[in-house]
Amino acid sequence: MKHLFLAILLFVFTPFSPIKSQDIGGIINVYTNATQISASPDCGTIITVNSSTGFSIGEYLLVIQMQGATILENNDSSFGTISDIGHVGNFEKKLITNIIGNDIHVAGFLSNTYNTSAIVQVVNIPQYANANVTSQLTAAPWNGSNGGILALEVTGTLTLNADINVSGLGYRGGAVQAYNITCNWFTAVADWFYPLTTGEGGQKGEGIARYLPNKQCGRGAQANGGGGGNDHNSGGGGGSSIAVGGDGGTNSEPGTWNCKGNAPGVAGRSLTLTDKLFLGGGGGSGHGNNSFVGRGGTGGGIAIVYANTIEANTFAIIASGTNGGSPSGDGGGGGGAGGGILVDAATINGNLNIVSIGGNGGNTFNNNSNRCFGPGGGGSGGYLLTNASGGYFSTFQGGIPGVVNNSTNGCIGSSLGADPGGTGAIYPIPVLPPAPYTGPITFIR
Repeated sequence: MKHLFLAILLFVFTPFSPIKSQDIGGIINVYTNATQISASPDCGTIITVNSSTGFSIGEYLLVIQMQGATILENNDSSFGTISDIGHVGNFEKKLITNIIGNDIHVAGFLSNTYNTSAIVQVVNIPQYANANVTSQLTAAPWNGSNGGILALEVTGTLTLNADINVSGLGYRGGAVQAYNITCNWFTAVADWFYPLTTGEGGQKGEGIARYLPNKQCGRGAQANGGGGGNDHNSGGGGGSSIAVGGDGGTNSEPGTWNCKGNAPGVAGRSLTLTDKLFLGGGGGSGHGNNSFVGRGGTGGGIAIVYANTIEANTFAIIASGTNGGSPSGDGGGGGGAGGGILVDAATINGNLNIVSIGGNGGNTFNNNSNRCFGPGGGGSGGYLLTNASGGYFSTFQGGIPGVVNNSTNGCIGSSLGADPGGTGAIYPIPVLPPAPYTGPITFIR
């Protein structure tokens, strides 16, 4: 009784202290990959991961399938067409109920299906009563296995005194390697894929389908990743999201006997969003044999914000793609596509800016000679998922194509057929299907 009396006195006479905002910035998430998903005996789900370090009981996590789509691989314009998207883009938020070793137990069953033999990422969702973004909040870059996603939940008020920015953290642009010149004035290098070792085409940008062996380069799309420019010095295609990116530009050599580049990279394929989330597609690399800087731009990442109230203070949530490389004497890289933003907030105050634009295609610099190397295509704009009725401004335009610079020919200032990326859009937050019951069945007699 004495202890109870003391406790009451402390409660009555202790001054009330409201919950303070926690200052946050930088990278707040932990990333791992699921190796197995199974039902648990308590009618929940066990997600076995590479490492459970950094995850906590009582916290939420995000499950999302990153790659695993099937694409056509014919040596024609159909290359890169998505024949089966599979489970790519499926995602959901689940409550962690227990952690045993690398087995993370979550409440209930999963609403979607996931293929752990492809790439299924698991990301923790830090929770705050109130949070104050005091320096730029971002994510780890996508590395081919995990990263690229920022997610947080604030049960009270999220105050922005800096931006949330996941630009350039999505699917990677096509890399540049030392290419050889094998074309000549009467030979067209026009195939839709080439191995990495031939130097006949720039590397394709990354997308929702994995690279196919010996078909990583050349002008065909890589699902939503842009195609690489073909030999000689044509531009890379822009990456795509829910809108299509822009095709790359030709190397329009003015001399009759000069090596041509009439097969630039095509844009990545656009994606149907419905109930999915995707990183922005990477731009294709321009073909190069000199400066090797015409790599494709990187797509935007994914930013997921759950909050009761957002006090924006005119700051922004940004998930844009980056520009394609602008080389000297080579083809320009395609721009990366904008990524995805999900905002689930009851109230938004203070003019929140939501930006997911495509990266620009790379320009070409012709060393003040009579040359017209191919610029890169623009990346497409990204998208927003939200149920908020207002309180924000949004920008989703595609990137512009690159242009020719420093040429003594009349092509200066031209995009030589390179196109801008398409404009993204806004969608409601999807309602996930009810989780199927896969647990034990009890018969009542």
